[in-house]
Amino acid sequence: MNQKPIFILGAHKSGTTLLRNLLSGHPDLFVVPFESHFFQLTDRNVDYEYRKNTAKGLSKKQIEQNLVDWIKTSNEAVDPMGDTFVTGKLDLDRFKNSISLSENDSTKQMFEKYMESIHQSLSSGLLPDSKRVVEKSVENAEFAIELSEMFPDARFIHIVRNPYSNFVSLRKYKSVGVGFPLLNRMVKTFRNSYHYLFENQKYIKNYKVVRYEDILSQTESTMQSISEFLNIEFLPILLRPSHLGESWGGNSTTGEQFEAVSDKHADRWKNDLLPIEIACANEVAGLVLQEYEYERLSSRKSFYNKEQGETFFRFIFNRWFVFTQI
Repeated sequence: MNQKPIFILGAHKSGTTLLRNLLSGHPDLFVVPFESHFFQLTDRNVDYEYRKNTAKGLSKKQIEQNLVDWIKTSNEAVDPMGDTFVTGKLDLDRFKNSISLSENDSTKQMFEKYMESIHQSLSSGLLPDSKRVVEKSVENAEFAIELSEMFPDARFIHIVRNPYSNFVSLRKYKSVGVGFPLLNRMVKTFRNSYHYLFENQKYIKNYKVVRYEDILSQTESTMQSISEFLNIEFLPILLRPSHLGESWGGNSTTGEQFEAVSDKHADRWKNDLLPIEIACANEVAGLVLQEYEYERLSSRKSFYNKEQGETFFRFIFNRWFVFTQI
């Protein structure tokens, strides 16, 4: 595997999928078209709330089965607002025949075998050494330092989105089918992502932070800057998001599809932002608001009103959480 992989980092619904799919069509890159969740599946302790995992001391064969199971799940799942866009496109038999972990494999060796086997499962044959792997998983930020030690020439791009907008988008995503979500889980998610956003920059030299809003409003100049950072040729394809060779219309919680990157609806979140989300964002994202020049908001409205889709239990728990923890 090429020793200059690219890792895209960021919290749920922060724009990481958009960036990944903007890079997807570049001829010098192999962009993994779904989140591989390598560290969770290889039996590591993961703190990121929505991918939390406790190590169980699994054997390499058990880990190998985890990887096979995830490929199977990804090949069958349908989640248009999430990151599952490979339904029916992965060849499970090819993956099984390719992946073969040994008890002596290092973390790096397992990662390389996993990426190579994913490439095989897409019926793409052997992964060429000339192609750099692009991978994004929401929990990777807390393993970025380890990844940089595994691959000293790797590049890291951390996407930051306006925290208020990010809260609204994640809340809508997590509300599908279950009603209003538990706020403590959302807060833990953003706290984890923001912690590593600042911590990783202290220790990783090839680490670039990009604002989601800049991708939308200044697409060409932002992608030119990103291509320069990645040391890849800037091509027009970098301005058109694609997925497995086809045009990609987005995974917005509104369900709307787009034909090109645009900031047309970038401020729509302002109509949906709740007072309780303002309180949570101000508590967990103060430094992000300051460092990345987002306006700090306040609300004169009470956040003790029950929100649409919020069950009585969740209303009590969410208000208790905000009152005691925020």
